Amino acid sequence: MRAEVMANYQKIIPNKSKIFEGVIVSSEQGIDMYLVKILFDDAYFRNKDINLLSPTKTDFERLMSRYQRYIGIRIANKDKTVYVCIKFTPKSM
Repeated sequence: MRAEVMANYQKIIPNKSKIFEGVIVSSEQGIDMYLVKILFDDAYFRNKDINLLSPTKTDFERLMSRYQRYIGIRIANKDKTVYVCIKFTPKSM
């Protein structure tokens, strides 16, 4: 739902909820299929031991951790821009 709201307003809107954490990205259509690969490569090559949780990990590194219980992904587009919102359980859960 938040991806659709961001698409309607055509801007990134931060998540104020403390229930879930998230990764929010937008890109022009055409390179949108590479968004997840770019985020994965950045997280993987920064720290190859991805399954060890620590406070210094990026959101995407924590997203790929085996300790994640719930992950939600929403994608929306408007004009030539794609908005992706990925929500996941916070460190405290």
